[in-house]
Amino acid sequence: MKNRPPITRFTVLRNRGGVMLGMDLAGAFEEGVVYEIINVMDTFIIRPLGETAMPKDGSDGIIPNDNSTLSNILSNGSHLLTKEEKDRLVKG
Repeated sequence: MKNRPPITRFTVLRNRGGVMLGMDLAGAFEEGVVYEIINVMDTFIIRPLGETAMPKDGSDGIIPNDNSTLSNILSNGSHLLTKEEKDRLVKG
């Protein structure tokens, strides 16, 4: 198999609840979309799930900036939920 440039690189911070930090090196991922990685026969498959529930427009009462984004990521996990998933959880 021919070597190809990487699409992404990331690391996992176990001391931060398993947060993954990385870079989209090839512009392959859409901003504001939640992705999941599954393992199928020792091959990792990345698939988009939908638009993130993490507000980016200040609708959560916080003026959007780098600090509020990092706070959301490290504290409440809203970046991992799609809007549809969050709506289902809220409706109960």
